Amino acid sequence: MLRNKSFVKRTRKGNIVRTVKEHYLRDDIACGLETCAHKVCAQARKDAEEQRPAPAGAANPAAPLSAAPRDSTEWGRHYLVPDTNAFVNQIDIFERPIINNVVVLSTVLDELRGLSMAVYNRVRAVVRDSERRWFVFSNEHHRETFVERAAGESPNDRNDRAIRTATAWLRDHLAPASIAPVLVTNDEGNLRRANDDGLSACRMDECLKVYCEHPELLDMMGSVNITDRNADGPDWQGYPEHLSPVQVQAGLKGGMLVQGTLQIAPFNYLEGSILAALPGGKERRVLVLGRADMNRAVQGDRIAVQLLPKSQWRKAPSAALIDEDEDAVPDVDKKADEAAVPAAQASDERAPKRARTAGGEDAAPEESIALADVGDDAADGEPTGRVVGIIRRNWRSYCAFLDPNFASKGARAASGPATVSVLAMD
Repeated sequence: MLRNKSFVKRTRKGNIVRTVKEHYLRDDIACGLETCAHKVCAQARKDAEEQRPAPAGAANPAAPLSAAPRDSTEWGRHYLVPDTNAFVNQIDIFERPIINNVVVLSTVLDELRGLSMAVYNRVRAVVRDSERRWFVFSNEHHRETFVERAAGESPNDRNDRAIRTATAWLRDHLAPASIAPVLVTNDEGNLRRANDDGLSACRMDECLKVYCEHPELLDMMGSVNITDRNADGPDWQGYPEHLSPVQVQAGLKGGMLVQGTLQIAPFNYLEGSILAALPGGKERRVLVLGRADMNRAVQGDRIAVQLLPKSQWRKAPSAALIDEDEDAVPDVDKKADEAAVPAAQASDERAPKRARTAGGEDAAPEESIALADVGDDAADGEPTGRVVGIIRRNWRSYCAFLDPNFASKGARAASGPATVSVLAMD
């Protein structure tokens, strides 16, 4: 079946040209399952063996997917079908040898080629490894999985629909073998539509929970979008608001706050510290542990820190915060905000002269600690605090990845500077 694909593009000289490409659709494309009984798949395996015989014990290049993939309680035996963003954001995880039996759609490869050639080449390298059992399914050239772009539909929405259509076809085709394709995506809209269509779909972190014997995979997750996770949940209200400069100065003069330059531990980005001047001219290190207590402060910032109750001080070096799950951030914020003033009463009462609870009543004395109460007793542990204000930012040059989806066309075309938002990862 022949179709024509036409599009308009701009040349390097600035001319607008219309390009027409012939697009062939076929009905003899195999699914990749090594034991599929469909006549098309069986013929594809036979042709591959005749053209290029595989070594003994090696997978057939036309059907590398195992007939006994990983089993789970939720999906049973399944194959992974990642979308483009899953590969772009989590390619380090997919390169791990434990991630096998993955179906790579041609739609995803085409998008990767345009977004990042580095990620595209890394995916291709894994596909060439026969031991990994990855298979490229040409859904863009399959008669039953090719989709036309609808009127008014964006290219991204069309590609997401093509991915869901291919996943639905694989679901029906693999049903006799009792194997389910699982769409892996962190796109909330794509995930919701896949669930509405009756497809097996999950987020990346939910997919990794199946590999319970490899907990390090969850630690490797990158590009976490806080707004995607429990955005409507009652626990997560964002980071606590910083105190105003007037309130910070009042807290420093009143002995309720300490100040210093934040130094991040070289081998633990979740642990920071400052050297705070205590009454009597003594200097003592104050720890700041976790994302919530750091409160958006970065290396080199001059910060104002409120000491936590002694019951929350670190008692021994073995209690250092080594890792922190993103889901635990709301709970940490909740504990840290028990001594803070509610946002609805954001006035001079927010100055840390006396802690107040959410009900407006005075908190118990142990919920705040003055500098005069900090002694040298090692039994109390190391003083630990949380950032309540940033006195001076350590402005410097940063290296960041610019997502083209978050930059306007005018900003990309202009040669001048533009303002963008950057999510710090380290």
